Amino acid sequence: MELTRYALKRNQLLASEIADYLALEYTGEDIVVYYPSSFISPENNTITYLEENVALPELSAGLKLIVIARKGLVPEGKGITVIVSDNPRKDFYLVVNEFFTKREAHDIHPTAAIRDGAEIGINVNIGRNTFVDDGVKIGNNTYIGSNVVLSGKILLGNDCVVKDGAIIGADGYAFLREDDSRFIYMPQFGLIDISEEVWIGANATIERPFFGATKIGRNVKVDDLVHLGQSVKIGQGSRITAGAVLADNVSVGRDCFLGINCSVREGIIIGDGTVVGMGGVVTSDLAAGCTYAGVPARPLNDRHGFRK
Repeated sequence: MELTRYALKRNQLLASEIADYLALEYTGEDIVVYYPSSFISPENNTITYLEENVALPELSAGLKLIVIARKGLVPEGKGITVIVSDNPRKDFYLVVNEFFTKREAHDIHPTAAIRDGAEIGINVNIGRNTFVDDGVKIGNNTYIGSNVVLSGKILLGNDCVVKDGAIIGADGYAFLREDDSRFIYMPQFGLIDISEEVWIGANATIERPFFGATKIGRNVKVDDLVHLGQSVKIGQGSRITAGAVLADNVSVGRDCFLGINCSVREGIIIGDGTVVGMGGVVTSDLAAGCTYAGVPARPLNDRHGFRK
């Protein structure tokens, strides 16, 4: 899951060649396409995909178009070449990445500030004005964007992505009231341990813990504007979408999904395979394999196959 600078690449492919690559069948003319396009406004001699919840638009007469779609979703007689797929979006993404995407090599921008004690792996991209502290170790094939701050002790694994403006290792919000006019601040000295194939979104923040480690498991995807408090633990394969806030010491199991703008109070444990809906407010522990929504978040159903 390597991120780099992408550019759209022109190609020349027949419907039969794309279908062979996907090991799928196609119906209609074996037309040629040069680019991908959106189904909302498809262009001539392009390839796109159609999902079941998207209405079929009016298409120009004589338009040459390949559509990846489920069987029967595109009515016959529309003059469209259809590649029949059980998962159109996935197959479209595969085609775009394989045939229509140009990638530029990783590099380290001359304005990046990298301290002598940092350890940088092979084929690492570090963008403009990014700061990498002494205690940071970055794995191979990892992409770090512009204006990123990596501060303190951080282990960042192979094949990770850290998008522009993310701040990893900032001191947390750790104030204790001493009296009516004064607060005591507790510094943080711990480790942030980020496994392989992790995606950290733009302007996300991950706080350094007091002691011990904040841990993010393999293949976790953290969206833009997410906040992870100190000592948070995220299990393998979980996804946390834009605007979510996890307070200190939250533990999220593997293969969970936290919806847009959800909030999780400190110390909460979320079981494996759990879904929290958009805007959900989690104030108590959540069982594995269920879907929750609302304020406070309440169970909607049991996701069979995850509940232990």
